[in-house]
Amino acid sequence: NPAAQSLVGRPDEQLLGAPIGRLLPDWGEWEAQYWRQGQTTAEIRLETVTERYLKLTVTALCSHKGEVTGRLIALHDITLRVHTEAALRQQNAYLSA
Repeated sequence: NPAAQSLVGRPDEQLLGAPIGRLLPDWGEWEAQYWRQGQTTAEIRLETVTERYLKLTVTALCSHKGEVTGRLIALHDITLRVHTEAALRQQNAYLSA
């Protein structure tokens, strides 16, 4: 989808059917932490053409028997918020000095 393409900075042909580890380079590190949980959320840094910060949400998809049959991975761009928070921290430090 165009939103995912924009977030990860890759064209559709590289996204469709690709393993998540190829799209998100640090996935191996995150997988051990997030994969075992039913649902989890984390903020991650992704370097594409530009640096981006994303909210990563991983939710287990279960069958009627309660077996995990897949995962839903949602990404939300929080770059502006992260940069704004950093600027506010810097301004507060300046004002406190």
